[in-house]
Amino acid sequence: MQEFVNHGGVIFKVYVAGDFVKCVKRKSLPDIKEDKLVSLKGLVPFSQISNLEEKSDCGGGEFDRVEMPPVDFVEEVAMAMKEETGISLLNFDLIRDARDANRTRVGMSAW
Repeated sequence: MQEFVNHGGVIFKVYVAGDFVKCVKRKSLPDIKEDKLVSLKGLVPFSQISNLEEKSDCGGGEFDRVEMPPVDFVEEVAMAMKEETGISLLNFDLIRDARDANRTRVGMSAW
């Protein structure tokens, strides 16, 4: 489990294999209105996360306009995670906080 952060319905998946780093943009969970987010306590269910509709516009067709994170930033984070964990085959997610585009969150999985 992790804290939910509104992120504009866009997630960046980063895959690392040795020194190879690949970042792709994917549609993600929709944002929750700020007033509802403040009043929620505990867990919030999202139905069918794995079957998120490809037709979803992520806020009115904005998905295509969302810029990829800078390559050098992604590679720097990837190499730091690889070095710190000692794992050479891993993936992690990056999201941008919808309230502050300069604030990025990272979530990691390892194989």
